[in-house]
Amino acid sequence: IGEYAAVIDSGKATLGTVIDDAPYAYSDGTAIKNSYSTYKGMTTVREAIASSSNVAALKTFQMAGTNLVYDYLQKFGITTLTEEDQYESLSIGGTHNGVTNLEMTAAYNAIANSGQYVEPYFYIKVVDRSGNTLLSKGQDFTQIISAESAELLTSAMESVITEGTGTSAAVKGLTLAGKSGTTNDKKDLWFIGFSSNYTCGIW
Repeated sequence: IGEYAAVIDSGKATLGTVIDDAPYAYSDGTAIKNSYSTYKGMTTVREAIASSSNVAALKTFQMAGTNLVYDYLQKFGITTLTEEDQYESLSIGGTHNGVTNLEMTAAYNAIANSGQYVEPYFYIKVVDRSGNTLLSKGQDFTQIISAESAELLTSAMESVITEGTGTSAAVKGLTLAGKSGTTNDKKDLWFIGFSSNYTCGIW
């Protein structure tokens, strides 16, 4: 979420920007591999998001720059990051403390909500037996990416559902967008998706 939001929102890339999905390595020489164990060659950003290309994610991360990606992730409400996470492995979700489902779902909800972030909350109002309000929680919206960038990211993630790694999440009659994610040996499986009404995060 960090690198693609960063490059699109900052104007460094578009969904049509072409990236070479080919054998590649981190700056320290460690090879990076795709989960599909092959390479697709010249690939657009849209196609890279749909197919979950790790190579393209790393190259996009490098295009954006570590600091910009880190800043965007913080804007998206990811609070578990530390300075130790400011490395290229962040491009494919490598963090020291992981992330929570709640924060990831809220981050994607900002994309679904035209780039407006809303801090997650679990209640709207608490009243006593007489109807007096004891606690109330309003929605505070923060524009973290432009509405145009959110629309582009949504469009790319619709491709995830229609032709990419999330086709099994498709629901007939609904326009859905989302993103899948896996760790090594599929120890962790993620899917976060949204419609015009709901955002759902599954780990």
